[in-house]
Amino acid sequence: MTFEALENYVTLKTGMVGHDVIALLRDGENDFIENTFCTEDYQEIDTADEGLGPLFDLPANFLNEIRIEWDGTKLDRINKKLSVAIYNTNNTVRTGYREGYMIEGDDANGTYKLRIVPKQTSTKVIGIWYTYRQTATDAESPIIPAVEHKKLVNYAIAEILESEDKFDKAMFYHDKYEADCIKTYRKYKMRRYKQKRIIDVVGGEAQSGGGYSQYLNVVTE
Repeated sequence: MTFEALENYVTLKTGMVGHDVIALLRDGENDFIENTFCTEDYQEIDTADEGLGPLFDLPANFLNEIRIEWDGTKLDRINKKLSVAIYNTNNTVRTGYREGYMIEGDDANGTYKLRIVPKQTSTKVIGIWYTYRQTATDAESPIIPAVEHKKLVNYAIAEILESEDKFDKAMFYHDKYEADCIKTYRKYKMRRYKQKRIIDVVGGEAQSGGGYSQYLNVVTE
């Protein structure tokens, strides 16, 4: 559906005019993606070409990581609340066996970077599976799967009703939207979990990175 068609649904349900409904729907889309992980893309960074970092640019439309691999091995995210040494005592960047990764960036500008901790000294390929957000301000339709489009309507209605001080009704639609987010998140999480074993079409050997067969020359068993 187009944003214009969704706007008509919102106007029909609320009977209210004078609100920038399409702007609310656009806000709702990125909120929905962030809460449900319903979009997915893949990018490789070859450190032989891009250098050894330790910071690597993430895609311009990056929102959340789903999986990060270093040379085919899954890395764990490092909790920023933990005390992790990035630098040596002489202020040089610490190197050594990889411990995990961090996502650093500016939420306001939507620019993010990947840090491998500690810095690696060998050139390998970094695989990044991630959810992506809507970056176009003039897109005609949402980028989320078409089956999810109407779920943005409840978000927009809740925002409109809240702006009109109709808090009880706003909460009703907000709760419906939150319930949709929870169900949608579980749906996409389960789809990835079910693709847990991957067989190489050519070599017939199990591959790392199970669950992401759309980006490998594989079949799922």
